[in-house]
Formats: sequence, structure tokens, C-alpha cells
Amino acid sequence: MDDEEEEIDDEEDEDQEPARGRTRRPSEKQAQNFEEQQAAKVRKQQKALKADKAAKKKAGIVEQDTRGPIQDDVFTSRTVTTTRPTATKNLAQRDSRVPPAPKFPSADWHIAKAPSDRNATASTSHYQDNRRAHHAPAPQQTFRGMSVSPVRENVREPLRNINGGIVPGRINLHLPPAHSHSPKSHRQPTTPRSRSRSPAAGEKHHRSSSMDSDDMRPTQTVKTRTSGGRPRAKDLDEVSKEYIGFAIRRYRGYISTTGIYPEPTTDRELIDRAWGDACVEFGEQLSLTPTIYKLIAYRGPQMRGEMKTKTRPLTETMYGFRSGNDKKTIAFNRKLAEDLKENALFTMKDVKAKKGLFKHPILQKACNAIWFANRRDEGPTSPDLFNPFTREGLAGLLTVTENTIDEYLTGIRTDVPFTANDYRSVYQTHLRALKEFEEHTAKYKLLNTILVRMHNVARFHSGAQPITEASTAVLPKDLLDAALQEWEDDSSTETDGEHGDDDASI
Repeated sequence: MDDEEEEIDDEEDEDQEPARGRTRRPSEKQAQNFEEQQAAKVRKQQKALKADKAAKKKAGIVEQDTRGPIQDDVFTSRTVTTTRPTATKNLAQRDSRVPPAPKFPSADWHIAKAPSDRNATASTSHYQDNRRAHHAPAPQQTFRGMSVSPVRENVREPLRNINGGIVPGRINLHLPPAHSHSPKSHRQPTTPRSRSRSPAAGEKHHRSSSMDSDDMRPTQTVKTRTSGGRPRAKDLDEVSKEYIGFAIRRYRGYISTTGIYPEPTTDRELIDRAWGDACVEFGEQLSLTPTIYKLIAYRGPQMRGEMKTKTRPLTETMYGFRSGNDKKTIAFNRKLAEDLKENALFTMKDVKAKKGLFKHPILQKACNAIWFANRRDEGPTSPDLFNPFTREGLAGLLTVTENTIDEYLTGIRTDVPFTANDYRSVYQTHLRALKEFEEHTAKYKLLNTILVRMHNVARFHSGAQPITEASTAVLPKDLLDAALQEWEDDSSTETDGEHGDDDASI
């Protein structure tokens, strides 16, 4: 008996748990077909429900609402019937032939003068009787709530453009009067018109586009330029161009030798002095107009940018900075920049030995590239400004050199603006250091020796002739005596050339 019971239990376990390996997983196609069949069944059921609902609606059968009574405590204390409100509304509107009420509230309805009677509405049993809804006329008042029923008016739909915007019904155009070449007034007779409203808060007065003779004001005529209104030298006459070219060279020389960051008042004086030099050079006094003043003043920042552009490649090669983004290169450049800036070692000729203060070769090469590039540059053409080279000019070279070194403080060369706000204080520091060096070595005049040598080497680099005293042609006394004796001995042979004869033919 025990063996038979165990066999029965084993069979039941086999029926409950399927044997391993016998069940197969449905394929992807079978699963897709099953999902499509289920979706088709759902669509078929929904379609049948819609058809049944439409047939009942056509036959006038009102479905009973199984949701129970709803207590309306907002507009009235009456209890709403169990009849579905949608069906009641449709039947009432069809029998009374009243247009459907608009959405409440809307912008195109107005309140009727006669108030409606709330007691005139039908009772609850009236909406429950279907025959009553078919044969008895529905009440005229179908709008429910505390407000009166709205009265709909015919409102013209607004016109819209292709972008969907509303087109205004009336557009006022203010066109300027036609210009006439007659000497008579351009004013046309106008009709009286009402004054426009004052603008509300946040609005602005709109100017009329019409032009009238009374509204004209004298203005300065400005020549239209393709460069956004910025003055250009080529827009001026040839005489002004010559004056401006000479004044610009003098102005660049002034700010290079007196301070690369001049104060506004000093800058104005330098521009006036440069323009005065141009007038003296050409022998005619011309007025310094605002346009010419701007053209000259623009050259100040331009010259500082030129100083940095010509010094940057020298800094990389002469101090040994490396190019690259690897960690070793970044660490090397960062350490080198910090070491050069410590105690102003970049100004010394021998950085390791700390010798040759203010004699580093980069200072001479930068001076050659900036002011002595050729014989027509500012240095050779203005020896009164650059001979000898000035202390302020050397301070400017030290400042721009430090700026190019600061670009390697992060390890990778990054542009650092060379502006007055950032480096005016640096320039003043170098200028004070040069003054202290000059005072400390006044016994041997070391700074003056350095400046004179810088000018001479730079002038030689430009290809210009060295500045020497003009040699005067001196004739020896015996040669003068011989010429006098020759005249006294043979004065009759000399002619005045009235007949076109020449002394060589005599």
C-alpha cells in the first residue's frame, strides 16, 4: 500500500510540475502574432461598444446613470437627477431649437436685460419621463447657474496672416511729403486730428515717421563709411593724409619714449604736439579736427599690440620655453616662468650667474624689431626722440617682456592682454627700478651707457647711416690764392655768356 501511494504522489507531482526540457519558449514571430490578435480583439470590442451606443442614441434611449445622486452645493441646493446630463442637454436643445450656449464665460456674449426665473425650470420628474421629452416642449431657459443666460451675437472672425497673427482692421500710414526742388516751403496743409492718448506705464512715445519743416534741426553731416562709422585716413584728401602720416609717426615716437601708458591729459598733449610737428614740417597750419584726432589716438593701442606681437616669438626662443601639452613640458614651462620673474632675473644677461643687469639680448632684439626695422621706421627718422634711447622706452620693453613670460605661468602659452589696466602698475615698477639703478650707478653712468649702446646698435640694424656731424667742404688757402691770381692775370678772356658761348670752347 505504501508503494502504491508513493507512485500516486509521484504522478501528481509530474502533472503539477512539467518535466524539464519539454516546454519550449515561443518564438518572436509567435509572440508578435499573439499581441496582434489581442489588439484586434480589443479594437473589435471598442467598435462594438461604439456601434451599440450610437444605435441607442439614434433610437432615443437614454442610459441610466448608475453613479447615484450628486449633491450640487455650488450653485443651488437642489439634488441633480440620475439622468445623464449630456443626454438631457442634447434632447432639450433638439426640441427647443435653441443654439447651443457658448462656453462660460466667453468674450462674445452679453447679459440679457430681463433676468431669468430660477423657478421656471422643469421638475426632476420631467427629465425622467422619456415621453415628456418627446412630446412636451422643453423650457426656454436651459442655462443653469447663478448668472443669467448669455445672448450670442454675430462676431466677425478676425483676419489672420500666414504666420497665424491677427491682422488689424485699420492701419494708419504716415508717409513723408514728396521733396520738391522749388524754394517754397515743404509744409503741406493738414487736417485737424485728435490727439493721441498718453502712454501707459511701461510704454514709450512713438515718433511719427512724417517729416515736417518745423521738425527739422541742423545736424552735422557724417560721411557714410563701410567700416561702421570709424574714421579712416583714405576718406580724407591727399594733403590731410600727408599730415596724418607724419603726425602718427611722431605720436608713436612720443609715447614710446615718454611712456607707453600715457594719462588722458598727457595723451592729448602728445597728439597736439605731433600735429604741430606735422604743420611745421609741411609749412602750413591745419586745424586738428575730431576725425584726425581719433585717427592719431588709435595708434597708441595699436603700437602696444605691435610691441607684444614682435616680442612674443623672441621670448619663446631666447628664454627656452617649450611647446607641448605633456606633463613634463607644462611643469618645465611653469617653473621657468616663475624663476625668471623672481627678482627680475629675465632682465639679466646671464640668468644663471645673475650678471649683466638690463643687458639681456632680448631687449636689444625687441628694440630693433619694434622701432628700427628699416631706415624709414620711427627710430631712424626721429633721432631727436630715440638718440639716446630713453629710460621710459626701456621700461616699456621690460614690461612687454614680462607680459610674454606671464603667458607661460600655467605651463601652456595662454594669451594675456597687454592692457593699461593690467600692466600700468608693472610699467611703473620697472620705471622705478631703472631710476634706482641710475642713481645707484651715477658715478659711472651705467644706465646712460646702456641706452646709448642700444640706440647705436639698433640704428646700425636698420641700415641707416650713423649720426655724425655734417662734414663741411673746406678748400685749402693755396687753392684759393691760385684761383684769384688766375683771374687777375687773364680777366679779359672771361665773357658773360650773352652770345651763348661757353668757357670750355675758349
